[in-house]
Order: sequence, then structure tokens, then C-alpha cells
Amino acid sequence: MPRSPWTKESIFKAMKAWEKEHGHAPNSMDWRKSERGVYPSSRHVAIMFGRWIDAITEYEEWKERTRKRWRLWSPLEIIEAFQRWNMEEGRPPRHADVSHGDHGGRLPSITSINSQFPGGFREALEASGFTPLPIGVTHKGLEKFRPLPRRGES
Repeated sequence: MPRSPWTKESIFKAMKAWEKEHGHAPNSMDWRKSERGVYPSSRHVAIMFGRWIDAITEYEEWKERTRKRWRLWSPLEIIEAFQRWNMEEGRPPRHADVSHGDHGGRLPSITSINSQFPGGFREALEASGFTPLPIGVTHKGLEKFRPLPRRGES
């Protein structure tokens, strides 16, 4: 018997698409009536999760986890977060700070940064008033981070 392409994650994404289209999470009857191939069969969902209600419970938990993890920050929110981080930590954020861990929601994800700043992290750092370290310079030289002078200042 061939393996199903449906994983728990892909089932959750299918449920999210259903919910977006219909305005509510699917019940097993809805799912049975849906287009074959677009969504996994309700039988497959029951096999993966034990019971339909268990699938929905895990889906709701998954939605909550992913909602918190993937918030799109505005450019101004990113700049303010970088400046606040500098005040609290005594240094601007590093690429590793936004790439690993969530820091209690104090920093945006690298995905948010890249979606708002075409030049990515370096551009966001500059927009926040900091001079990025030259490529290849290690974090041991962090004292080289200095706020950029404001317009009109030298």
C-alpha cells in the first residue's frame, strides 16, 4: 500500500484552508463531502489522530502555536524593536538573535524582517540607526556598532 502524502502538518494546513473558505473548522461530515484529492479523506484523518475530535483539538492547538510564532511586523515595529533591544541589552540585535529563539516576542522573525526590508537584516539594522558589522567580522568587535548620525549631524 503506497504511503499517504498527508502528514499531520499538511492536514492542519488543509483544515486551515477549509476554515478560511467556509468560516469554521470542518466536521467529519463536511470533510466527507469535500472534493477528493484536495483534502485527505476523513478516514485517513481518523487513522492519523485516533478520532476526528482529536484531530480538531490538535488543529486548534497548532493554530494557536503558529499564530503566535508568525506575526508579520510592520517596518516601524521592527525599527522600534531593534532600538528597544539596544536599550535593554546594551547592543543592537544580531542576525542570530532574530534567526534563533523568539525572545518572548521582543524581536521580529527573520521572515518578517525580510518581507519588510528588501535588503534583509542589514537594511533593517541600518534603518534602526545602527551600522552593521562588515561581512566576515565576528561579534567580538561589537564595540564597532555605533548609532548612525541623524540627518544634519556629523
